[in-house]
Amino acid sequence: MRISKSVVVNKTRPPFSRLLCLLIAFCFAGFSANAHDEQPSLYILNKAAQPVVTVPAGSDWKPFSYIDEQGQLKGQDVDILRSTLNHMGYRLTYIPDIPQRRFIDTTGKLGFNALLGATYTAERAEKYHFSEPYRTEKVAVFFLNEELEQAQSLEELLSQGYVGSLNLGAYYGDEFEHLRVKYYHSLFHNETPPRRLKQLLAGRVDFVIDDVDNFTIVFTEAGVNAMKRSPFYVIQTEVRFMFSKEQFEKSFVSQFNANLANVLSRETE
Repeated sequence: MRISKSVVVNKTRPPFSRLLCLLIAFCFAGFSANAHDEQPSLYILNKAAQPVVTVPAGSDWKPFSYIDEQGQLKGQDVDILRSTLNHMGYRLTYIPDIPQRRFIDTTGKLGFNALLGATYTAERAEKYHFSEPYRTEKVAVFFLNEELEQAQSLEELLSQGYVGSLNLGAYYGDEFEHLRVKYYHSLFHNETPPRRLKQLLAGRVDFVIDDVDNFTIVFTEAGVNAMKRSPFYVIQTEVRFMFSKEQFEKSFVSQFNANLANVLSRETE
């Protein structure tokens, strides 16, 4: 009789463990539905990841990208990228203090998945998606010695024995790649524009190769009034935003380009 009575009790009153399992299942069902609703990312390969684009910020790069006194990422390129991503429901973040030479081919290891101001190359396109161009970059030679003003090309300067400082992690075109090999002993890498300026002022190099807009701000803020610039450009090229293929699908870039066009058109109005 005791066994029979026990069976009747179990049929009419489920064990506590069953009730607990049902409660947990209900909670997880509701949580999963909410998480799916809050996920606006349609183009990122990892569907569970947050819709975040992260860029490196290795040094001050005014007026395009820099960190202000409050630790906020600012700049013309940043404004364009942030505005475009906002229209897509993405958030822009950054990782500071990453050397520029490590910007390429190490995105996954260093935690960022996009780059500002990138020049298109076929080699880079194997690993990265490129946006449509959003501005033109101009790179020139800067110097203090008036004798260098007579040169009509970078190769002319190098052939005369002058030495220069630049960021060798950047891309300056196929013609420069030839000069880099031929005059490797005359071209020295230095990570940031302020450091390259110090080399020039100290007489350790004869010239600096740098972005025209950025380096003009650098030497002006440093109070250098005697700076001269070459009459020629080392390179004048369109730059783009670059996204890791490991984290973004091609459809993301298509949507990005559509929104980028709208942002750029509003800036020109």
